[in-house]
Amino acid sequence: MHDLRHTFASIAVSNGLSLPIIGKLLGHHSVQTTARYAHLANAPLKEAAELIGGKISEAMNMKAKSLDAK
Repeated sequence: MHDLRHTFASIAVSNGLSLPIIGKLLGHHSVQTTARYAHLANAPLKEAAELIGGKISEAMNMKAKSLDAK
């Protein structure tokens, strides 16, 4: 049963559900408890890192272009 709760929480968080929502579904009283249950799979972590890296790269390119225009 315990593994099923971990799997449930991990799938929920990997699909964008918030810890407070997942916690309510699991009957937790604190977000900290839910955080121990919800483990992200590698694919969403990689996607998030790529998204953030892309945003940083875009910002740096915009900054470089504005400096070149001066």
